[in-house]
Amino acid sequence: MRTTLFVSIVSLMLLGACSRGPDSSPRLEADWGDADQLLVGQYVLYRLDGDRYPGEAVPPGTQLLHGWSILDRCDVESGVDRHRMLASFYAGQDEMSDPGGIPPVDCFQPRHAIRIVKDGTTTDYLICFQCANYMIWTD
Repeated sequence: MRTTLFVSIVSLMLLGACSRGPDSSPRLEADWGDADQLLVGQYVLYRLDGDRYPGEAVPPGTQLLHGWSILDRCDVESGVDRHRMLASFYAGQDEMSDPGGIPPVDCFQPRHAIRIVKDGTTTDYLICFQCANYMIWTD
């Protein structure tokens, strides 16, 4: 999960998923459903301050996501970019559920988050590459 998802997130942020308009590239097939459904809703990628723990003091005006400071955010509008981000996330889930994989450590210092707002439901996935773990919040 660390490598797959990290590369995908860095690629999205550095290669312009935050700044370009809708992509006209051919759609990728989604293993988990209709690819057109990826165009529905709002997808946001966050960069978080994983070094500051929830409950610690923050400067005035700091935006928080489940207690962690938001350093940057990127709206992911392209269906292709959404597909790549979710495919990487799901591949990382599979990679970490492999019993022969790297055992997780107990740190949970998320530095990235994916927010999906769809059909009135908000789901946040906070991701820690250090301990190869993630947490999910719904509404």
